[in-house]
Amino acid sequence: MNKLIPNFKSISIFLSVVQFCLGEHIVFLHTCASYSHRVSQWPLAMSLAEKGHNVTFISPYGPSSELSSPKVTEIQPQDLKAFMNKIIEQNFDVNHRAYGLVPPLFMVIDYFCYSACHEMYKSEEIKAWIASNPQVDLVVADTMADCSYGLAHKFDAKTILYQPIPVVTKHFESFGINAETESLPDYDVSKPTPLTFFSRVAGAMLPLWYRVIEPIFHQKYKSLFSEELGLTNLPDVHDMRELTSLMIINGDYLSDYPRSFPPFVVKVPGIHLKKTGEHKPLKKEIEDFIHAKDEIGGNKTEGFIYISFGTVAKAPNLPIELREIFLKTIKSFPHRFIWKWEGGKIPEEYPSNLLFVEWVDQQDVLAHPKIKAFLTQAGRPSFQEALGNGVPTITFPVLADQDFNAHRMRDLGISIGLDFVGLTQEKLTEAISRLLTDDSYKKRSVQLAKLSKDVPMDPVDTALWWTEFVLRHTKEELELLKPLSRHLTWYQKRGFDVWLFLFGFLSLSTWMTYVILCRIYASFFGNNNFSSIKLKKS
Repeated sequence: MNKLIPNFKSISIFLSVVQFCLGEHIVFLHTCASYSHRVSQWPLAMSLAEKGHNVTFISPYGPSSELSSPKVTEIQPQDLKAFMNKIIEQNFDVNHRAYGLVPPLFMVIDYFCYSACHEMYKSEEIKAWIASNPQVDLVVADTMADCSYGLAHKFDAKTILYQPIPVVTKHFESFGINAETESLPDYDVSKPTPLTFFSRVAGAMLPLWYRVIEPIFHQKYKSLFSEELGLTNLPDVHDMRELTSLMIINGDYLSDYPRSFPPFVVKVPGIHLKKTGEHKPLKKEIEDFIHAKDEIGGNKTEGFIYISFGTVAKAPNLPIELREIFLKTIKSFPHRFIWKWEGGKIPEEYPSNLLFVEWVDQQDVLAHPKIKAFLTQAGRPSFQEALGNGVPTITFPVLADQDFNAHRMRDLGISIGLDFVGLTQEKLTEAISRLLTDDSYKKRSVQLAKLSKDVPMDPVDTALWWTEFVLRHTKEELELLKPLSRHLTWYQKRGFDVWLFLFGFLSLSTWMTYVILCRIYASFFGNNNFSSIKLKKS
């Protein structure tokens, strides 16, 4: 008879597990980001969908043949798409870098991201989605996450901040993480290491700049949330940000610098990289080009070099004079060159050892056994793909984190840094020749490729486990992961109050000691021998 009595505790646990297995609704939110950010986050989105979670991906960039799935609901706000295309074209095109016109990121990033957020919330696609009153359990916000806090507050959802790029300077200050500006460059105005004195000054001042500028935009965000989401009695955006449950970063001690992170920060380096055996053969026309015989002498070519400046810096937009520098340099080498030429007209005349391709899977190219070098803009995905495949690089940073990445690649001994500003054929030729003839670059690249793969757990599995960890636990429990320093004022965080106290105490002690010694001296030797010393009344 006892066997028929239900164990209500077991049933309760079973139902809880079943409810979790049915899946929560997770929203990936991209507003102020490039397409490469989608590349980094897609493996996590797919893994969550495969586990049965309901995944919605909101981005200005729609699905591609490589990054799409019927298991993921895609929302592409058209107003946001148009805005991001316009912003990139007008401010961060390769032409702007070539002529030194790219604005300092710390001066414009908050304005750009607020404007992108505004365009997203006013779009018909987002309004329709919000009107459907979805049940949202978690928002995974990309990089500059302020826009996500309105959604998280409306749906009472948890928030994860996902960093496909290096941790931006403002987040160190916001989440109580030590930025270590005395030794490490910042993301916003990156400088090579070792840092000079004035580089350290800039690194120390930047977080304070965000302390000043952020309240202005936080008020704008509050007004936007109230107007577009119908929210009232909103807390300050700073307070909403503090409820962020976790930060996931696509980096480690190689693609970033060694840093002191709290448990609140989880590292998933190279999360988007293909595993051994997953690379596909290149198209036949590309393989035929790589293995073709040279027209002069009929000799086999010595391998190939791949050129790509990413999804933002379009090669056809290069100034004509820079384009000619590349074409003349390519012609002078016996190697084959493959150049990603996305959109735009191909030059009418170009060397026979050059092949233009509109698109090719970059990871498959970098895994090819005959590749010799990679000319890149140094975006974080390209950096990690070159690192993982042991391919030395020449970097041409254009915007955002690319200078930071280029400096790190140089520090690791796997890259030569160049710039579109002041580039000459001699500089480019010398850099390519050095990369091809100096074996240290290739040896170092292969060494670090092995090191980068030596991790305790697959990055996708790590990100998946921690994301579900956030779903499993309460907001109060997740607070235990966060550093207590996030509650400190700017001067407490830097110990200014302690140093001021110590300086005052030392000064007062020194003055009192001086007064006492003077009086002792006067009492022993008399005022006649000490007439030149005048003591003020204490």
